[in-house]
Formats: sequence, structure tokens, C-alpha cells
Amino acid sequence: MNQAAFALYPCDFFVDLMPDAHVVVFVSQRNSFRSVLARACLEHVSKGRFKAYSCGNPAKLACEPHGLALHAIGGTGIGLRQDQQHDWNEFARLGVMKAQFVITLDASVQDLTPKWNGQPDTAL
Repeated sequence: MNQAAFALYPCDFFVDLMPDAHVVVFVSQRNSFRSVLARACLEHVSKGRFKAYSCGNPAKLACEPHGLALHAIGGTGIGLRQDQQHDWNEFARLGVMKAQFVITLDASVQDLTPKWNGQPDTAL
């Protein structure tokens, strides 16, 4: 996968949220495998009821999704948005977005993540 295809986009892509969609953020260390798969699968099965994002640790963020994640998704017909590689500071900034759910997929980052805007429900 071309690294440029997964370049970091400005946070204004959040403005296209469907008004009735619940926002979910999946958090992992590198945002390259589990969080990418979780985001893609939730958006696929929710049929617009959820808008999912994924993010990772700014110090360890991968440049692009892991090849095995792309391979796993590749044959399913589930699409990957090209705004994947975000660090969690983008999502935590006030005024950017309000998530209803933040799901941490990696226990090692649970104590490192910032406070989330709007105090959403969180889970590990």
C-alpha cells in the first residue's frame, strides 16, 4: 500500500458525520492492525449507525496499516478509508469531535491516552 495514500488529513473530515451516527474511536499502540480492522468492520456492519475512527500513540504511530490487516480486509469487500493513521491527540482536542464510545484495544496504552472530549463511555 502506498504510504502517501494514508497521509494524515486535517481534522475537518469530521464535519461530514451523519447526525444520527454514534461516533466510536478504536485506540491501539500503532494504529496499524487491530484498530484498523475494528474500524472497518464496525462501519461495514453498522450500515451508517456508527461512524468509526482509529488512532494510536503519537510516539509509535505506524505510517500505514499493517500488510496483514490489508490482506485480511482485501477479500471481504470491506473498504478502508484513507484517513486511517491518526494519533490520539487529534481526537482528544476540544472542538474536534465528540465520540460516544472510545474502545482501547491495547492495555499497554490505557494509562497513556488523553482525556476524551465529552467524557464518552470507554472500554478496554
